[in-house]
Amino acid sequence: MKKILGYIKALWLYAVKYYIVLKHYPKISIEGKFYLDKRCEFKLGKGSRLIIKGNLTLMGDVLIQARDNATISLGKHCVMNRFTTLIAHKGITLGDGVMLGENVKVYDNDHTIVGNKVMRRDFSVDPVFIGDGCWIANNAVVLKGSSMGPNTVVGALSLVSGKLDSDALYLGVPCRKMKKLEAEETTQQ
Repeated sequence: MKKILGYIKALWLYAVKYYIVLKHYPKISIEGKFYLDKRCEFKLGKGSRLIIKGNLTLMGDVLIQARDNATISLGKHCVMNRFTTLIAHKGITLGDGVMLGENVKVYDNDHTIVGNKVMRRDFSVDPVFIGDGCWIANNAVVLKGSSMGPNTVVGALSLVSGKLDSDALYLGVPCRKMKKLEAEETTQQ
């Protein structure tokens, strides 16, 4: 009996999470299942969209923010670990099977600097694209205009800026290509 009550409670909690997300965030499009852990936060501006293509896992304390008229698209089977942040002023796209380690930050924008002054409300914006099967390890930062081909691996504490080749390992600040990955090395288990 306890086991049955446990299943009922789990199902109810899942339904409540789903309902809360869809009721309070009508700009979210969800295809398939997703797992949402504690304290995940969605901030969607006017005219913005969040597209979840299915089987998404968001661990605790994930922040997804799409400013006015921005779009964030998350492919199938993506995993975002704890304290991951996505902030879009125009667009961030994650392909299928993307994995983001703990504390990964992805931004499609930065503040504009005029002379020696940072313009607090003026942003330079360029969309970010992360291809299918990419893995970005803990504490990496992905900056505006970055584009990663399929099966790219970015090491921990790396800074991504620009175009990264597919099937390659990148490390460092700024990240540099360390080696081309063979098919066995890029296949996710």
